[in-house]
Order: sequence, then C-alpha cells, then structure tokens
Amino acid sequence: MNMNLTKKQWSILISAAVTGVLLLAGVNYFVLQPAENRLQYKKEELGIQVKLQQAVEAKVDSIGKNETLDSSSLQQKIPVAPLTEGIILDLEKAELISGSAIQSINFEKTDGALAPTDREDTDAVPAADSQLPSLLKRMQMTMTVESPGYFEMEKFLEEIENLQRIVEINGLYFAGAQELKENMEGYSEDILTFELTASAFYIPELEDLKEGLPKIQSPPPSLKKNPLPQFPDEEDED
Repeated sequence: MNMNLTKKQWSILISAAVTGVLLLAGVNYFVLQPAENRLQYKKEELGIQVKLQQAVEAKVDSIGKNETLDSSSLQQKIPVAPLTEGIILDLEKAELISGSAIQSINFEKTDGALAPTDREDTDAVPAADSQLPSLLKRMQMTMTVESPGYFEMEKFLEEIENLQRIVEINGLYFAGAQELKENMEGYSEDILTFELTASAFYIPELEDLKEGLPKIQSPPPSLKKNPLPQFPDEEDED
C-alpha cells in the first residue's frame, strides 16, 4: 500500500486531528464540567435539607421525652398564638450571626397545608409533605435572603433550625444570575441570593393557656431594626 501522502493530505489530517481535540475539550469544558458542578450543588442542597429535617424531628422528639416541661416551656416551641414579632427578632439574630440580610419577607397563616407558590420550573429543594394535626396551625414565611457566600447561607439556615421555637424548612430556591440581574438593584455576582420558605406553628384553640405565652424581649424602638413588613394584628385573626 502506498502510504506516501501529499502535503495537502497531511494538512487535512492534521486539521482534522486538531479539530477533534478541540471538540473533545469543548465538550468537557462546556458540558461535562458544568453538569458535574450542578450535580455537586444539588448534593449540597439536599444535604442541607436532610440536616434541617433531622433537626426538626429531633426537636419534636425532645418534647415527648421531657416530662417536666410546663405550659410556658412548651410554648417556647409551639405557642398558642402566632407571636410574629418574636419570629422577626429571631430572624434578625440569624442575620447578624450569619452575616446575611433578609431583603423581603411575607407571612401567611394556613390551616396546616403549605400555601401554593408560583415556582413551577426552579432549582428548588423539594419541600417535605407533612400532615399536621387538626389543631396545629401553620404560619408560613417566604423570604428572599442575601448571603456573602455558601457558608454564610448555611450558617443562616443552621441558626433557623436551632431556634428554640420549632421552625420547619419547606423549600430552598436559588435564582439564576440573569433573573437576579433583571429583578434586583445592586446585583453582585459575589452575593448568594436565595428564596427560603419556612413554617412556624401555633395552636390557637388552646386559649386558656394564653397566660403562659412567652414574653418577647423587644429592644427599645430607637434601637430596634425592623425593615420587614408588619403583620396584621394577631389577636384580630385568632
């Protein structure tokens, strides 16, 4: 067989080889690596959700095991009124400790089921499908939070899961960069922005126990930071 190739044939072979190498490199850089990064990110999200769920279950179990708790102590975990102001103060502490900042928050009271959201095609961590006892009411919170990075976000979530009051994390959503650029002023790629849906619980039927409601240690008005929207009077809706 005649293996003598012309200069033109050698050029074609070399060009084809170089093109093949570039194609493989492009597939690896633009397809495989982003896919691996997304998979790792999903694993981290799922890990956070699992830890938060375990923390909530541990808190519930601890109530049953501690037989010495009186009404006031139990209401530190599940009060007979929404106590929205107390939740706001707890969230402000979580902001301070984690270095995060709540940009907006919305409260919604429900009979137990999670309120529907308009997130249809998102990268959200799935919410747990929890069935509540009939007397237990849910106060659902949907908030947009900014954190300097992943670890600050994780610290913010840990502070929420470690609250004395039982709080259940229902969903965690990360907005895409393009969406943030279009909808937020002062957008920065160095800031991690996410939407968090969480629930606190209360039992309004037990009105006889209202005297045992926890006292909220609110700072003086001049020192109080409350950029969050005010919630309607709790007594009017009980």
